Amino acid sequence: MSDNDEKPGKPKKSNLTGNESAKIKSSIGVIQGYDGVAAVDSKHEIVIHAEAFSEAQEHNLLQPMIERSEDNFTALDKRYRRRKSKLTADSGFYNKNNLGYVYNHKIDAYLPDLGFRKRDPRFQAIEKYKGRNRQEQQKKRITQHYTSPEFHYDADTHTCLCPAGKQLYSNGRKFILNGYEALRFRGAK
Repeated sequence: MSDNDEKPGKPKKSNLTGNESAKIKSSIGVIQGYDGVAAVDSKHEIVIHAEAFSEAQEHNLLQPMIERSEDNFTALDKRYRRRKSKLTADSGFYNKNNLGYVYNHKIDAYLPDLGFRKRDPRFQAIEKYKGRNRQEQQKKRITQHYTSPEFHYDADTHTCLCPAGKQLYSNGRKFILNGYEALRFRGAK
């Protein structure tokens, strides 16, 4: 079975233009794309192996990355001593299969589980700051848009003063906006 074949269970969702791509959750929502993974030698500051996978999650990608990294070392005729190497990965790679794999292959690996921050005392106060940041973001969202009562219209000069103190002028044309007659204002010259 190749990396792009469907695994037993749910079929992989894809689209017609990139049928090997996957639907991936990101900070901006769900996107269609690939999961890019890189293995890096931090001592020598080089990329050992990098690959784009058509997987939505990383937890099945650790074993192929380790095997292909070892293949690259063998191809370069380098002495790869797993006993001296340490493998670190983020919590996206944590699962029973990966833990069993690194244990059986005697790899010195550090894979944090999904709940490690809840047990680490350095992260105990983080919830306090998350709430504050959300409240601040909510306030910014509310104050980003001005409402009509915040503008002051002078009918004699056909000008309008915005909340930032800038004078806006009208070209004198009226138009209908959502069933209401309105004047179009532009910024001062």
